Amino acid sequence: MKKSVAMLLGALVVGCSSAEKPAAAPPPPATASAPGPGDPSCPRTGQWQPCALVDRIVHAGLSFKATGDSARVTFIPLPGVRYRVALTDTMLAFFFSDSIALDNVWSTLDTIRVAPSGDTINPWQAKPNVIRSGNLLALYFASSVRQVERLRLAITAGAPAPVAPSLSTPPTPTTLAPRTIKP
Repeated sequence: MKKSVAMLLGALVVGCSSAEKPAAAPPPPATASAPGPGDPSCPRTGQWQPCALVDRIVHAGLSFKATGDSARVTFIPLPGVRYRVALTDTMLAFFFSDSIALDNVWSTLDTIRVAPSGDTINPWQAKPNVIRSGNLLALYFASSVRQVERLRLAITAGAPAPVAPSLSTPPTPTTLAPRTIKP
């Protein structure tokens, strides 16, 4: 540590004593963070979407991030997003267009095994914990009952509410007429 500080100070002295202009400092590295309230990159539509899910789980105090790959399951018509929860847990999230589309797919499944009804082959290495909320189907693979409950509570609180449309004209102020009281 002391050696790197000394080298840095030495470089500053040499840089300041030379006739050339010092090089501009590089910009600070961008840090990834969960979208904040009103963030236009994550519009609040009242439906679950990946950015809203990450925001909710991170604000619930869990380590949660997308792994960068999608998961295809033959009996679910759309790809899922794979997330790493804490150090060892995995979650697959399927974002349907609405809750009716999710219900249509869910009605064809054996809800205990989360597999097609009548199919005898188990598609999962472990039994998933199923979390449904609105248009979101989450399959959480974890051994900790406490962790499952924390994630379940964060998700079943519901998708972020849609932003109310703004009024184009401000409301007119109300003026009160003075009132006279007769004695």
